[in-house]
Amino acid sequence: MKTILRCSSLLLLFLSVNLLSKSQVVECPGQIPENTPDFSGSPVQIAGSFNLQYDAGDVYRFFNVVTVPYTIHVDVGLEAIVNTDIEELDDNTTRENRFQPLLDPNPDYIGNSQNGYVQYTMVFRRASDLAVIPFQNLVFSHENIDGRIFTVYQNIRENSWISNASSVNPGVLLTDQGTVADGFTWKKILGDAIEHDPDYNPDPTVAYTANINPTNVLRFRCGYEYVHNVGADTITIRSRDYSIGFGCLEVPPNVPLPVKLLSFNGSMRNNNAMITWVTESEVNFEKFEIQRSSNGFDFITQGSFNSRGNTNAKAQYNFTDNLSNLYGKAFYYRLKMNDIDGKVTYSQVLVMQKQDKIVKGLQLTPNPVYGSGTIRLTSGKHSTAEFRVIDLNGKVVVRQRTELFEGNNSISLNEVSRLKPGLYILQMQNEQQIINTKFTVAR
Repeated sequence: MKTILRCSSLLLLFLSVNLLSKSQVVECPGQIPENTPDFSGSPVQIAGSFNLQYDAGDVYRFFNVVTVPYTIHVDVGLEAIVNTDIEELDDNTTRENRFQPLLDPNPDYIGNSQNGYVQYTMVFRRASDLAVIPFQNLVFSHENIDGRIFTVYQNIRENSWISNASSVNPGVLLTDQGTVADGFTWKKILGDAIEHDPDYNPDPTVAYTANINPTNVLRFRCGYEYVHNVGADTITIRSRDYSIGFGCLEVPPNVPLPVKLLSFNGSMRNNNAMITWVTESEVNFEKFEIQRSSNGFDFITQGSFNSRGNTNAKAQYNFTDNLSNLYGKAFYYRLKMNDIDGKVTYSQVLVMQKQDKIVKGLQLTPNPVYGSGTIRLTSGKHSTAEFRVIDLNGKVVVRQRTELFEGNNSISLNEVSRLKPGLYILQMQNEQQIINTKFTVAR
């Protein structure tokens, strides 16, 4: 049986008396089972690295987690991964309706004491238009936060971090480690030192609930503290299964938006983020704001577009953002949509990654060229490129397609000897770059 690092269930709509101690009972009058978020479905990655691994910046969508009073999806983001391996995004082997990450301590440091965590975000979206649904009176729950003593020298304890909480009610065997300022303001809870509930039965002594302040984004961490003292044997720490749940999720009425967004897309070329979106109708709508973030949550407006007025006609918008001089590789974009009555909604978030320069150091030697010339450059990968020689009138006078190999390349440039004396431009283009350098032909 797998050992379990429990970071309780993220979506219970109510918690019963036999699950939590009396001080932790969550009563949500009028709620119905169909309104309880259900994570038993298979998530689909919608943003991030798309490399079949779990990386910071990845976003996964769980579809149809709520069906009443209308269908809602949940976007789960991996905001930070610190000293932790993600074995499964959501382990559905037990209590599958909850969000249950399966995590491992960093195997590279298993012979040393270490701490780690995965920082998650959750955003609820209306399925019909992907509008963000704000949290109101949300209760976050986390069950069976415990640990395991392997030897007198070696042990592991789980911990849980929750942000934006107005109150936290921990079980009697949990340790409240107070408020921690680490990028955000967190309440940190340390688990019990020993294993509880090997059969996944909730134990109220190692569970807690937290009341969340109104927000559009829920942020939490599932973490661990591992101790490996001198004299301990190096053993394999097996995966631990966290389980997160919600209570008292209020779903606002399904009111049509003044603007109907058909699509919101982005592409990257030469480190320019090119954002496009299409609307089908704009009624009682004021403007769009295109917003950018370097971390996926703190957004700053980069440009705005006024509404076209009350219309049901389709329209396309375009925005280009030059990222060449900005530090960082991943950037996040969203639309802030402002109604004339002051209400605001947001689009889904796009993740755009700056392109690494695959080719650099382009030059032609010798320069000036008297007979033949050699192209020299460094390539970051095996690829194909086209080289062009362009005269001062903009005419391509030599064109040559060549295979590039990873590392330093030396390539003979054909037909240079037939060129008239003068100044030329050597241009290299591949699937990601266009770079130029000047050279002179002499006789």
